[in-house]
Amino acid sequence: MKTVVLKKIVQALTLASAAAFGSSAFAGATWLFGDNNPTNECNATEAAGGCAAQAGSTAGSPGVKVSAYSTTGTSGTFAAATLTSWDGGLGVQANGSVSDSGTPQHAIDNNGYTDMILLNFGSAKIDLDSIKIGWNNNGDADISVFRYVGTSASPTPAGLSVTNMSSGGWELVGNYADLSTSGARGVNSTNTSSSWWLISAYSEGFGSSKETAGGTLGSGNDYFKVLSVAGNVVAPPPPSKIPEPGSLALMGVAMAGFVATRRRKSKAI
Repeated sequence: MKTVVLKKIVQALTLASAAAFGSSAFAGATWLFGDNNPTNECNATEAAGGCAAQAGSTAGSPGVKVSAYSTTGTSGTFAAATLTSWDGGLGVQANGSVSDSGTPQHAIDNNGYTDMILLNFGSAKIDLDSIKIGWNNNGDADISVFRYVGTSASPTPAGLSVTNMSSGGWELVGNYADLSTSGARGVNSTNTSSSWWLISAYSEGFGSSKETAGGTLGSGNDYFKVLSVAGNVVAPPPPSKIPEPGSLALMGVAMAGFVATRRRKSKAI
């Protein structure tokens, strides 16, 4: 009899704990970019309008909108740039700059200008896990990754410089050296999440307060095109399933009363 009672108590407490604390749901997804050949790649136009997650991603994975930014002129601040796409992935061309349009300047680079792309996953929180490049120049591709932790509903790096990104709500997640086209590079080892991410050509001005991974970091000679990104869609536990602390206390009292009642019945028998 006591064994049955204990089993019921354990089951009830297990259900209560699950309801109280819930668990974050993680769903894997990949977004692929390029010149739309094959057609499952999102070219620059499609990426700007909304690129759907690849087949095989968990159902319900959000699309991503991509935009481009580059430092301009003598001000050194970021401004909107032109997003480009090639067979190796997405590149960036600084607006109004002829020198930024040819090979290898049409890639994301830090030669003369510092280029970056902004990834917007809408209302979904993404734990960005890896970045794959489809092209680099002379084997060097160093990148910096940021996530948005501010309060703006539509954040951009526009008006910021490489030395004051944090003032605009952008947190440096990490610097990663010598990315290769042979495989994806893991990023964000602490599994932070955001709806907005930046992938930039590396700059010493960004600092190194966060993780630095890979080989040797260096500014001015990095050229790459982003072929794909992958990550986990982070879903918070449903608020309606979380009981108030008072409810948990009452549940504990009820359990104690249940045990006491069973003991009295056992003694009476």
